Amino acid sequence: MIRDFLTWWGQQLFSLLPARFVGNHESVSDAVLISPVGNDLMRPSALELCIRRGGQLSRRGQFPCDADGVRRLAQLLSAEGASGDLLLSLPSGVLLEKALSLPAAVERDLDRVLRYEMDEETPFSPDEVYWDWTVDSRDRVLRKIGVSLSLLPQSAVDGLLGLLRGHGIVPNGISVSRADGAVVLLPLAHAGKEGALPLLRQPRILWGGCLALVLLAVALPFLLQSLVFADLDARIAASRGAAAEAQALQARLDGTAGGGDVILAERRRLAEPLAVLAVLTDALPDDTFLSDLSLKGRRLSVVGQSTSATRLISILANNGLFHDPSFAAPVTRLGTEANALEVFSIVTEVRGAP
Repeated sequence: MIRDFLTWWGQQLFSLLPARFVGNHESVSDAVLISPVGNDLMRPSALELCIRRGGQLSRRGQFPCDADGVRRLAQLLSAEGASGDLLLSLPSGVLLEKALSLPAAVERDLDRVLRYEMDEETPFSPDEVYWDWTVDSRDRVLRKIGVSLSLLPQSAVDGLLGLLRGHGIVPNGISVSRADGAVVLLPLAHAGKEGALPLLRQPRILWGGCLALVLLAVALPFLLQSLVFADLDARIAASRGAAAEAQALQARLDGTAGGGDVILAERRRLAEPLAVLAVLTDALPDDTFLSDLSLKGRRLSVVGQSTSATRLISILANNGLFHDPSFAAPVTRLGTEANALEVFSIVTEVRGAP
């Protein structure tokens, strides 16, 4: 089954090549073949119609080689609607061939060279024959190429071609069988071939090209998939730097947020000096003056002078911010007058942030 599929696939690829590219090798492309019947090529007794599809040849009947027969042949061709080239198929023995040895340098322009040399190499001029050629060998040492020149006198088939064309049947070329079974395809309107075309006439190159197309068709989806994956990997690699930078920034933000929480917790644990000073200033009487104030954690120490240092203890004790005030040193009195000031040193605990 796999072999049949590969054979069919090769035939389809081979059929994409123009008939003039396959040269002297048997064609497997779809075609409509009209073959003269009889020994006299110029006056055949009948015309046989065959249709080749998928490499299989199917005979559709014979028609008298006259106006009525050709008309019926044209009607059948119109009804069939067959695809492929319309070829005049001739038997072996009518083809003239000559082997030539030419310099390898002329291969790129071989068609033009043969056209100029045909008068000397053959009894015909290019306008008197339907002709084609193939490169059979290449000698790199001697720099020579072996060329087979195939000729068919136009006078042998012009009458038959004129009869077919008169009823709307216009062949694309002439298919001539060789004695060895090979087929030569001769173009009716010979055009110059480019220098690379002779290479396409080699069967190994043709089948190698077909195999390369099959392999390309199989490998192309995987190749495209690999290219897509490579592009994705490149994008991922390019985005890794941005992702790392974003992660570092997020870590910094998280660290900043954590630091803010620590600061807030520490502020709750410790008292605010300015707020404590404001509350203390409002609580102390006007006859009291502070000369020193120290706040370490929540331990407040104040030193100053007042007309009555003892009452300061009760004032601070009754304030909701301070807790357990006491003298840190004995109270001393400055002078003996009634309004003399007392020097005090008081320590107390600050309850919480005001």
